[in-house]
Amino acid sequence: MKKNIQLIALASLVTLGGCRAAGYEIIDPVKDRQRPAAPDATASLLPSARLEVTQAGKLIGVVRTNQGLVFRPSADTVDPDYVGKSPCANPGITNAEYQVSIDGQKVASARQRGCEPLEVPYSFVKTGAQIVSLKVISADGETATASQTIRVVDNDPCCAVPAPAVLVTAAPLVAYPGELVKTQARCLATEAGTISWKFGDGATALGGTSSHSFDTTGQYVITATCTLGNGKKAEATVTVSVIPSGRPRPPVGTPTLPGAIELGMPPSQVPPNQSDPSQN
Repeated sequence: MKKNIQLIALASLVTLGGCRAAGYEIIDPVKDRQRPAAPDATASLLPSARLEVTQAGKLIGVVRTNQGLVFRPSADTVDPDYVGKSPCANPGITNAEYQVSIDGQKVASARQRGCEPLEVPYSFVKTGAQIVSLKVISADGETATASQTIRVVDNDPCCAVPAPAVLVTAAPLVAYPGELVKTQARCLATEAGTISWKFGDGATALGGTSSHSFDTTGQYVITATCTLGNGKKAEATVTVSVIPSGRPRPPVGTPTLPGAIELGMPPSQVPPNQSDPSQN
């Protein structure tokens, strides 16, 4: 009798294991266990990106109308897959598209010819806070984005608009997991403002300077937001590429921002009270 009971129990388990229609299923806890995937040392890596708006070779955040500027990707805007393999200034990046958002218009698209710089000249004709965006495309068709808010004022220095601008930089733009990425932002406005950060992985911070590390490989968009007391805001973004340890990358730079007199205007015409919250 005891042997019969064991056979019945065994038969019940076999029936239960195959009874998926009733909502039951035996799962092998070892076979189906999820294990974190190790970084693929040969996997394609996504680009980094930082936009620079320059005048006479200097980064600027405030400019007068009808003044000549240059939009360009920073030297550390690269596709990590091509670092050490391409002699160009932006290894692996073949196309840079620029857009000014106040009119929702595409300004220009610079395509790589040999190792020519991926930059375009431009001048603003309207005053106000103008958002310039950059989209770079690599030889593999991968993309990265960056943006900058520029304050455009009239030729008459008395008429500076109250809209803010914000400059942002980060280093390194190509980082390893666990490595600190140092960031700086400066709010350019006629009144004091505050800087807040979003790092693209759920982390946030406050202040003109900050730092953050990323645990896993991938592409992260860091956003710096300048907020004034009147509620007006301006944003700037950079894209960081986090690559497996040991993969080559560009030389690690130090983030720097221009001084108040390097704003695309003569010192006597810089709008008053340029605000740098990091110094408050």
